[in-house]
Amino acid sequence: MSLDLFTVVAFVAAASSQLSLQTNILVLSYRTLFVTVKAATTVQVLSVGRLILRVDFRLSSSGI
Repeated sequence: MSLDLFTVVAFVAAASSQLSLQTNILVLSYRTLFVTVKAATTVQVLSVGRLILRVDFRLSSSGI
């Protein structure tokens, strides 16, 4: 099962008020940039600033 990162983080943000919300490294080349920025901004606003987002712009060595 593969769940969308920002949907899961938003769910956790809604269920708690004290947890820090941190992603593993998000490789932006796998997602549409503007949709990703909008989703991350939405989670950041709804979680009152608790999102920690780590971003990588590179592809893996195999190009996948």
